[in-house]
Order: sequence, then C-alpha cells, then structure tokens
Amino acid sequence: MAYLTNEKVAIMTVLLNSISESRGGYEMFFKSKKDNEDIPFLYAAAVEKSKKAKIEGYVENIVPRYNDMDFKSHFRLSRSTVERLMEQLPEQRTGPGRTGLRETSLQTVVLMSLWLLGNQESFRGVADRFGISRGHAYREFVYFIKTVSSLRSKIIVWPKGEKAKSTIRNFETLRDISFPDVIGCIDGAHISISAPKASKNAYFNRKQYTSVILQAVCDSKLLFTDVFAGWPGSSHDCRVWSNSPLCEALEKNPMIPEGAHLLGDGAYPLSSSMMIPYKDNGHLTRKEKLFNQILSSSRVVIEQAFGQLFGRFRRLNHLFMFRVDRIPQVIVTACILHNLCILENDEYLDVFDNVSASSWNTTVPVNFSQRTEVNRVDGVKKREHIANRLFLLANC
Repeated sequence: MAYLTNEKVAIMTVLLNSISESRGGYEMFFKSKKDNEDIPFLYAAAVEKSKKAKIEGYVENIVPRYNDMDFKSHFRLSRSTVERLMEQLPEQRTGPGRTGLRETSLQTVVLMSLWLLGNQESFRGVADRFGISRGHAYREFVYFIKTVSSLRSKIIVWPKGEKAKSTIRNFETLRDISFPDVIGCIDGAHISISAPKASKNAYFNRKQYTSVILQAVCDSKLLFTDVFAGWPGSSHDCRVWSNSPLCEALEKNPMIPEGAHLLGDGAYPLSSSMMIPYKDNGHLTRKEKLFNQILSSSRVVIEQAFGQLFGRFRRLNHLFMFRVDRIPQVIVTACILHNLCILENDEYLDVFDNVSASSWNTTVPVNFSQRTEVNRVDGVKKREHIANRLFLLANC
C-alpha cells in the first residue's frame, strides 16, 4: 500500500477509537468489513499508533522509588494497606468475556483505581499515567469498584452480640460525661454529581447543586457500621432513613441491645431506637440544653468520619459519571476502603483534608408534620429519662 485513501483513513480512525474505548467495537467493525483485505494491516497500524501515545513503566519503575509518605499521599493508602487489599481481590477475572488471567496486572488496577478515587484527575490523564487507554482504564475501574464492593459484608459490619456491648462501652469512654447506650451515630452527606438532564430536578438539593445522599452510621472509632447510598439530593434525610434497609431491619427484627439507640440530629425521627436533640425554640431549660450538648459531643464522630472519607477520597467531592447507577458502588467502595484503613491502623494524614463540613453537610431539621410518628411516644419518654439522668450526673 503506497498511500492511504480517504476510506482507509476513515477505517483507521474507527479502529483507533475502538482500541481506545472498546475491543468489542473492533470485532463488530471487522465483521461488517470482512471483505476488505486491508483491515488487518490498518488494525496493526492503529495499534502501533495508539501505543506511541502511552507512558510505559510507571507502576514498575516509578512507584517503587516513592518513599512511604509520597506513596500514601498519591494513593491515599499505605503500602501495607494496599497489600492487604490486594490479598482480598482475585488475580483472575470471572464473568462474561472476562475469564483467565488479567489483561492488566492486579497491582496496576488497584493503584490506578486508588489514584482515581483519591484525586479529581480525569480518566484520560490517569490512563496516560498508567500506560493504558482511557476506555481500558474505565473498564478496570468499574471492575475494581464491583470487586471491592463485594467485600462489603466483611468490612462494613453491624455490631451484634459482644461486639455491640463493646461498641456501647467505647462510646461511654469518649467523654467524662458521655451519652449512654449508644450503638452508633447517624448522619447524611451530600455528594455532588453531574446528574442526567432527564432527571436533573430530582437531584437538586437545598444548596442548589445536584447530588446523591450517603447515609452512614459509625462507631466511636469512626468505622462505618452501615452505609446506604444513592438517593437523589432533593430527598430529606428523614425520607432516606425511612426507606433504608437499616430502618426496615430495626422495625422488623431489632438489631440493637435492649435500651440502646442511635444518635441523630434534628433531621431524624425521635423513637426509642433513635435519640435526637430537643428542638431549640428559644426556651430550652438547663436540662434540655445539657442533653443537647452531651448528645452533640458524642455524635461528632460521624462528622469526623465523613471528614476523613471526603478528605482521603477527593473524587467524592464531585462524581462526574454518565452511569448514575454506578455512583452508589463508587461511594460504597470508598467507605469500605475507609474502614480498611482504620482496621489496618493506616493513619489519616492532615494533608488529605481539603474539604469543610459545609461542602457535604446539608442537614435540615424536619417538621413535625413530616416526621414518622411510629414509636415516638416511647422516644419522648426515653429522652426525658436520659435527660434527667445526665442532669443529675452533671450536678453531682
């Protein structure tokens, strides 16, 4: 072939796109042009051209030269935590079209995915850094979040039995006077997204940006014990709670020791299993103010947990994804990795922290007309009893 005709240039363009975005695209195109004897040649030329644009050897040659601090600042996890994570992920793929040995090394997939979660860099830039195409990077990232999400039941665990009793005791040692019988603290966080045009209004929150909600419960060590992600940002925390699996589970089969409860803010419904502050109408008594103060001091752990989650995994500051159905998996993956870091004593670095609580915390106290009244009477009695108890302790 002495020269490329316009048709051949067009074929090469399609082939380059298929190499970058989807191998299946090449197969379909090849079948439609099976009578064109130049296809194999053009495909080989396109492969060669695509290779020239890639950076080679980043994981093999550059990453090992990072000191521990640089490694952690780039990938948000320490080397030992990354090794622990890799031990729990399969070396082989399973599923349609994904059997046998991996196309890309597991180490490359993990480090690339951690880089994507830890930074706001584009897929194009990250793919270039790791020496693979943008489409390949996206497929490997999707594989990563699906695989890590499958570890959820092992790493995000609701405390039961002796673990539940231990959790309550740990909360009681947080302060000189701590809120009693706490099994966890709950809150909702808004995660900015690029919402689809067809349903954009549903995702607009009260701060006038599109988001999805992460509802999470954590213990005194900042470990998430339950997460529920994906509801549109226009939803109120109370509605998200009432539709969450945890709420349903607590109503059908109590999962907490007798007398224990979650701590929420004014956005949640008061009940025997959910303690919230007294509504400040300007006429709170000393006892009620003290109750609110002690509840708030214990409940601060969920705000700290969110602060570390958003600081460590900066992609949660804004998720730009066309597939909205994949967004909950990304969020849950970040929560799993957050827990893994705590379990592995992987210390949180101050340099991670580049967000303030105002960027994700959009709590709005719920009106009584909106509040679920189930078990509210028992909740009022229980709150009054605890308030009396705390007031006596504070004045002894």
